[in-house]
Amino acid sequence: MFVVALLALDVLALFAGARWSAAAGRGEERYRAHELGRALAWCVLCGAAFPLFAIFATSSGFAALRALGHALFCVGLPLLGWCGLRAARRRRPLLGALLLVLCGAGELAYTWARRVEPRRLAVDTFVIEWRPSAAPAPTERRSTLKIALLADLQTDAIGAHEEEIFRRLDEGRADLVLFAGDYLQIPLSAPAQYERERAALRALFRSLTHAPRYGYFGVWGDIDHASDVLEGTSVAMLDDGWAELPADAPFQLHGLSLASSRRELSSRVLARIASEPKATIVLGHAPDFLAPLIERGDSPWSFLALAGHVHGGQVVLPWLGPPITLSRVPREVVDGSLQRLGGLSYVISRGLGMERGYAPRLRFACRPQLVFLELRLPT
Repeated sequence: MFVVALLALDVLALFAGARWSAAAGRGEERYRAHELGRALAWCVLCGAAFPLFAIFATSSGFAALRALGHALFCVGLPLLGWCGLRAARRRRPLLGALLLVLCGAGELAYTWARRVEPRRLAVDTFVIEWRPSAAPAPTERRSTLKIALLADLQTDAIGAHEEEIFRRLDEGRADLVLFAGDYLQIPLSAPAQYERERAALRALFRSLTHAPRYGYFGVWGDIDHASDVLEGTSVAMLDDGWAELPADAPFQLHGLSLASSRRELSSRVLARIASEPKATIVLGHAPDFLAPLIERGDSPWSFLALAGHVHGGQVVLPWLGPPITLSRVPREVVDGSLQRLGGLSYVISRGLGMERGYAPRLRFACRPQLVFLELRLPT
């Protein structure tokens, strides 16, 4: 209902803006600046009114962002394109061409962000030399632990994009596969859809031919309201617990609860990291547990931290970065790259899906990301 109301508002606002702008130039042979001025003023008015309407209708900040996108791409840019046509016909060809180019470029960017970028899967591999205390001797033998990180699958319909993700995961032949939460985003009011997509997700797991040596582990995310979302798969869920691993495993793995991923690591977890000679991996949904260490600028503990949640911002503006990340960590570290801070190495994945529900379903300059890490350990 909200989307239908928003589309109706688009049509009405575009029609009213065109009429109001044209009224300023009635009787004029040459296109005048005040006609364009009215169009720009109408764009600003819609940019304020649409989000207010969305908040009033849904009480959702994500809906306000979606409404703002409609004001820009469904009203503002088409209105400027219409002004460009009028200017070109009324002896202002350069102004008309400029407005048409602006409209065309904006709509192309919107189409790319909506239809193309969300499916341009990036597969990134990072190499980490594990040095728990001092650098190893040059002759020290090292083994490689290959880890796959999948964050924020966050879909309401399993399709070709998700199939490609699992195909590339299978091809990567990881020793350990980790899921950082947010699996299916389907409203509780649609149980039939949820069961259908949960069955499709189980089928993706069955399609995997490579069994990771140390198994599959996951943590819970913000949208995981149903605890059976991964039932029937091989994923062991960790909720403020340590993974049960073979005795010969060269690492230990701790999975944070959703609440713990948003606060500083507990003293018990840090004490075990400090006392254990094996490499430690800490997996959380949100990356906020890293914020105190990043603010401090150093980490006296050596471990590998992996998280998701922020989707890289989902929309990244050139030279400015992501306008919104909904996280305490700095915006410059959420781009899915490998970061180092003293003995700490961490990756905050850009995620694989998008925010659903009322949110704008866009990715711009922020490709979905499947992460592989090669952790080189002393033997």
